[in-house]
Amino acid sequence: MDRVAATVASDASGRFAALSAGSPAEGIVAAWTRLEASLREAGLPLPPSRTSTETTVAVLGRYVVDAGALHALAALYREASWSHHPLTEDDRARAEDALRALDAQLAPAREAGARRG
Repeated sequence: MDRVAATVASDASGRFAALSAGSPAEGIVAAWTRLEASLREAGLPLPPSRTSTETTVAVLGRYVVDAGALHALAALYREASWSHHPLTEDDRARAEDALRALDAQLAPAREAGARRG
């Protein structure tokens, strides 16, 4: 795992805190926004030819992460951002499950970064 994965993995607790704040839609958007911010912090530019969501999915998809969890989280983010109906606590729970799956798979990068750092 490289610096990108380690940077993303290091903000897991921040994403979970963001997810729990506000309404389900607000929490899901905040958690995804932190995920995108982690990529920028790692030095990855988000190219104007792709949305930040497309870039995030593409970058994280390069790692050994559950593609289903990644795509489910991205879909929840899009729904939270653009739908006219309210999201529910069940939606927040699905987002939390997806984040936990991603965090578990990126945890080795966080641990490697802690040993180096």
